Amino acid sequence: MVSDDPESFADLDGHIQQGSAGLSAESGGIDPDTSQLHDALGAAAGLTQNQQQAEAARQQAQKQATRDKIASIARGMKGDASYAFGAKKDEFASGTNKCNKFVGDVVKKAGAQAMVIDPKTGKPIPIAPGSTTPRPPTAGEWADPKTNIPNWRPLNSGESPERGDVAAFAMPGHASYTGHSGIVTSVDSNGTVHAMAAHGYGVGPDSAFQPSIASFRRYDPQ
Repeated sequence: MVSDDPESFADLDGHIQQGSAGLSAESGGIDPDTSQLHDALGAAAGLTQNQQQAEAARQQAQKQATRDKIASIARGMKGDASYAFGAKKDEFASGTNKCNKFVGDVVKKAGAQAMVIDPKTGKPIPIAPGSTTPRPPTAGEWADPKTNIPNWRPLNSGESPERGDVAAFAMPGHASYTGHSGIVTSVDSNGTVHAMAAHGYGVGPDSAFQPSIASFRRYDPQ
């Protein structure tokens, strides 16, 4: 409008709209470059969404692989007498029940170590005073949904136990144990749970962990 001579030919009437608004008379009020930019941003947003969905699927597959590994390790330890009542196993003396020791060792081997967070300190409870090694949850703690066990969530109402879950039920009133715990190795189509646990003789199958009496936790890191 000013023909490169703004002093002589000023646009006093405002024939051309401000460029900062992204509009021009020639495009009928829509800047072609702006429209293309919107299209490009939309495409980028779609790509990001696809990437997020792919990442979510990858994480879910990894969790499931870990759960399957937990069940496989537990099944493979059938007959292990080192967890027997009369055997000494690491920090567990002879003459002690070792069901929670078995569960703790299995999930740790699978890369899903379980520990209990002290609500007062916010730190893992050590296996012994002065130790930096976290202790595995007791059977009673596995069974209590209020116990903070990172990466291991209690099943929600309506969820059914699956292979690789930890099963437990509390047995209050006993001085030497808090309950019983094991690893779910399979679930029948009718809902019957099959598990592996440490008994007085060592590791073996256990049919006690049925949904009517047992609680379940699933490895599900967020």
